[in-house]
Amino acid sequence: MLRKMTYLLCGMLLLSVFPVDAVEAQSTTTSSLWTSQKSRTAHGRSLLTVNAIGASASFQVKGKSFALWYVAGNRNGRVAVFVNGKRVRTIDQYAPRPTRRAVQLSGIDGLNTVQVIALATRHRNSKGTRVNVDAFSPSSRSCAKGCRRNPRPTDCLLYTSPSPRDRQKS
Repeated sequence: MLRKMTYLLCGMLLLSVFPVDAVEAQSTTTSSLWTSQKSRTAHGRSLLTVNAIGASASFQVKGKSFALWYVAGNRNGRVAVFVNGKRVRTIDQYAPRPTRRAVQLSGIDGLNTVQVIALATRHRNSKGTRVNVDAFSPSSRSCAKGCRRNPRPTDCLLYTSPSPRDRQKS
């Protein structure tokens, strides 16, 4: 119970303390945190995954409506999803067995920036907080025509709070 409360508190602090806008955020590029991992369940037989709380990756996606695909599993946590800087959804990527899933998202006509941030929270039965991104497609029904498997992030960031020394400078 204490662990669950700690994860919940960390997740709330993460979203309330850390800025969302990459322009205003003090950030450290941590592209090495997001790694490509092989998966038989993934559309392109591999997916982009991270196990670091607060790790963020941004993707450029075309179209007004699109689907974010991921592989849910028993060691997965939750991820916050932002479209064009606005938080649109929190996805719980837990499932008892590896399962391919998709969520339909909406943006604007043209190019959208989709940002995913790994949260500290997880399902009560989950054994970890790992999160992943498998593909982007026009529809959540199938990953066929127009599906972008193994998407490459435009930037990977880990938001860090200013150090006490940096706070004194401002």
